[in-house]
Amino acid sequence: QHSLPVCSAGEQVGYVSEMVYSPRLERNIAIGLLATDLAGDTVLEVQVGAEMRSLTPTALPFIPHR
Repeated sequence: QHSLPVCSAGEQVGYVSEMVYSPRLERNIAIGLLATDLAGDTVLEVQVGAEMRSLTPTALPFIPHR
């Protein structure tokens, strides 16, 4: 899979390097790099094919350790 651009207000601010559906979380999860100066409430989108999808940055791990 190739990297996918992550955009904010039409400008690329990072990329997603890997993306997969998580049956446990019942949603897509991804890993990539984002610009460090983004505000916490910045609206982000990732381009998947011809479609733009919303993106919510989350700290790792996706699931808390037991």
